[in-house]
Amino acid sequence: TDPQMRLLLSRIQDAQGQTQAAMETLQGLTQSFPELPEPHNNLAVLLSRENRHAEALASLQAAVQARPDYAMALENMGDVYAALASQAYGKALQITPNMRHIQNKRAGIDQMLKSAP
Repeated sequence: TDPQMRLLLSRIQDAQGQTQAAMETLQGLTQSFPELPEPHNNLAVLLSRENRHAEALASLQAAVQARPDYAMALENMGDVYAALASQAYGKALQITPNMRHIQNKRAGIDQMLKSAP
């Protein structure tokens, strides 16, 4: 099947709220066409949306390996790293809740993530 049609199918599935089906379509694409960066990137976006950041990061690394100049995947990778940093700061705050500098770091990252398109 044409990879562009399968990419379009995954977007339609996602738009209709069929996230799992969209992820399966994209996973199939990454297996059939590992050299295409878009399926890796799009899968990472869906994984990240479900807070599956480690898996998203792996997909983004595959996207960038396939195309090192893929700016969108690099931006998404930055967002995933920021989300992971926010989680780490949150865990640190559970241990030491009154650490102002950790609160400030987490607030800064969270604000940055909210301003992302």
